Order: sequence, then structure tokens, then C-alpha cells
Amino acid sequence: MTRPPCRRSNSRPAVPYGWVRHPIYSGWFLIVFAVPVMTLTRLVFAVTSSAYLLIAIPFEERSLRRSSQGAYDQLCARSDGGWFRRLLLRNAA
Repeated sequence: MTRPPCRRSNSRPAVPYGWVRHPIYSGWFLIVFAVPVMTLTRLVFAVTSSAYLLIAIPFEERSLRRSSQGAYDQLCARSDGGWFRRLLLRNAA
């Protein structure tokens, strides 16, 4: 069974995707680190789950590029990754 091609659009991505490329992951980082009391157990969980996500993101992006027939590449071209990516790039320079 083949999947119909993704509908292409020239519009800007929805608001959270204009800010960061992966808003769900960004939300996860915020949730696990923004706790009122950071115990050692919570810190280990936050660091471990965040490391897992950081390792998994390239694999997910590769899968999206393969399965979206260019639609994900177009989304990446329209969305610069937002403020977080610009912050990383500015600090790297």
C-alpha cells in the first residue's frame, strides 16, 4: 500500500515550528528540567531522557527525509529552526 504524496505548501510553518524545529522535544526538555525541586533522581532522569532524545533526533530526521518525498526538506528550508538554532549558531561563531 503506497501513501499519497504530502501536500506541498509555500506558507510558513505553524508557530511552534517557526520557533524551533522540534517543539515537542523542546517541551520535553522544559518539562523535565523546569521542576521546583531538582533531586538527584530527577536530574538523572532528565539527563538520561534528554540524551536519548538528542541521539534519536538525527535518526528521526533521516526517516522523515526518506518518507516525505522532499516535503520535510522543504519544511526545514522554510523554518530556520527559530531562536534556539540562531542562539546555538551565534555562540558557536
